[in-house]
Amino acid sequence: MSLGERVKKVRKARDLTQQQFAERLGMKRNSIAQVEGGRSTSDQTVFAICREFKVNEHWLRTGEGEMFIKPDTFSLDEFARERGMTELELGIIKVYFNLPPPVRGEMLADLKKLLNSVEQTDGQEAAEAPPPASAPRIAAVPARPVTDADVEAQVERYRQRLILEKNLETSSALIPDKIG
Repeated sequence: MSLGERVKKVRKARDLTQQQFAERLGMKRNSIAQVEGGRSTSDQTVFAICREFKVNEHWLRTGEGEMFIKPDTFSLDEFARERGMTELELGIIKVYFNLPPPVRGEMLADLKKLLNSVEQTDGQEAAEAPPPASAPRIAAVPARPVTDADVEAQVERYRQRLILEKNLETSSALIPDKIG
């Protein structure tokens, strides 16, 4: 397989047209067509492809090894960009990870319940809809008398939910709405 064929393989693996591929590299579409067609390629172009698309340079030049470099770290921004996330989706994820772990745990528990409910209904309406996220949680009647500590814990959970709602409102106001 030639260098040009490997460039085409990278482009196809990233599901890009020649135009999109070229734009990401700051090149013209016909330049990419020529590279893919077998025209000699400058080191600068090879470096640009490797940097932009996380391609293993040794593979691109020789065909040996893995096509892509396995990252040592995880970048949420890069992950979001590669998957076409909107700014709103990325903002929601960032707000979520800034929440205290107990609040995140409650949110995950609620999501698991919701997902289980959806799976059990198998496309049919659930017998009971889950309460809206903004509704305060009403705990089951405890087997022991309610203490001040219980009340304080419930108040703290409610306070954290209010903070989350305000943070989401603020994030939504700051993030341009790209939907619609």
